[in-house]
Amino acid sequence: MHFLGRISEAEKASLMARADVFVAPNTGGESFGIILLEAMAAGAAVVASDLEAFSLVLGTEPVGKMFANEDSADLAQAVIDVLRDDVMRQDFVTRGKDQAYKYDWNVLVDEVIGVYESVHVPGQVVREDAAGTAFGRAKVWGKGDRE
Repeated sequence: MHFLGRISEAEKASLMARADVFVAPNTGGESFGIILLEAMAAGAAVVASDLEAFSLVLGTEPVGKMFANEDSADLAQAVIDVLRDDVMRQDFVTRGKDQAYKYDWNVLVDEVIGVYESVHVPGQVVREDAAGTAFGRAKVWGKGDRE
């Protein structure tokens, strides 16, 4: 293992593509597991701490192995399990690529457009007003209305 310091995105992708296992021992502060998706898209099996953000990415039918947060023995065992079991590791790689693809912008753009189209009212613009910001409501503005 070599610590490389700061590397470019291209170097990161290349290193992930050559890895048998990508380990994410994060202990908190994650709102989403983008790094897991990057590793899975690159073809690495993922071993990650059991943070809620990571479990949402790895799913209910796991596409990677999780270990108890801040438990170094559990982390070590999880890595050993994945490295020793070629079938498990390859399954994580295959299903991980499928999972990462679901988050690809080329896939998500249709979903995002669909959401906008589902709330679109012809001739009207939807904007949040000050109360809406505070209470999660939106005001529908018709043509000619001002902000």
